[in-house]
Amino acid sequence: MAQPRRKPSDRPKRRYVVFEVAAKEPLGMQQMDSAIQHACSAFKDKGMKFVQDTWDSAAQQGIVRVTHTHARPLCDALTSIKNISNTHVEVKTIGMSGILRQAKLKFMKNKTIKKENKRNYHHRV
Repeated sequence: MAQPRRKPSDRPKRRYVVFEVAAKEPLGMQQMDSAIQHACSAFKDKGMKFVQDTWDSAAQQGIVRVTHTHARPLCDALTSIKNISNTHVEVKTIGMSGILRQAKLKFMKNKTIKKENKRNYHHRV
């Protein structure tokens, strides 16, 4: 039997951390994902997830989701990444938001949002 839906107040509060990578060579999504998983392995059971749909290889920016209590330690762990695939990198956090769409709009250079992800709040069925 399916579990009953939890109330919004009982759900874990999530934060979306936007980060940027400065490297001599552009990095791919798989390289960045493995580096984040390795550096932030302590947060894996804390709801940490690299949002792969948001990786912008041109701007070298991405978003990581984590629970609100572990957002600051995650930022410290991200900035501790210094080497990815034998390439010297510098990772810095740009900003944090509680809503994925707002994190994209506020902090990412490429602000386009896929049309299917937009909600039409004024449309009534």
